Amino acid sequence: MIRFGHWKAGNLESLYATPWIPIRLKKTRATCCPRLPAFSSGLAELEQARLGVAERHFAEAMRLAEHHAGPQSTAAALCAPLIAKIRYEQGRLGEAEAMIVDRVP
Repeated sequence: MIRFGHWKAGNLESLYATPWIPIRLKKTRATCCPRLPAFSSGLAELEQARLGVAERHFAEAMRLAEHHAGPQSTAAALCAPLIAKIRYEQGRLGEAEAMIVDRVP
């Protein structure tokens, strides 16, 4: 939440400087919200129109989300439309559609 607050306040230097300490859930090896550092960095980059960097952050966030929570998880679903938006803006329409077509239901 601190990283999100820095992003919303426009304090990008603090956003990138804030370390991420994942929370471990009891009785499981899963890490709570493993995608947040990359996801929040992706949002900041997208806002600055740094599409390539934002896409890389979102792809990493999605990879982690799919690994820890599954490909149809809410965590992965947060990343897919943002990656699709970037690809759409870059004229990569087929790739954009492929990112979200299986998630529509």
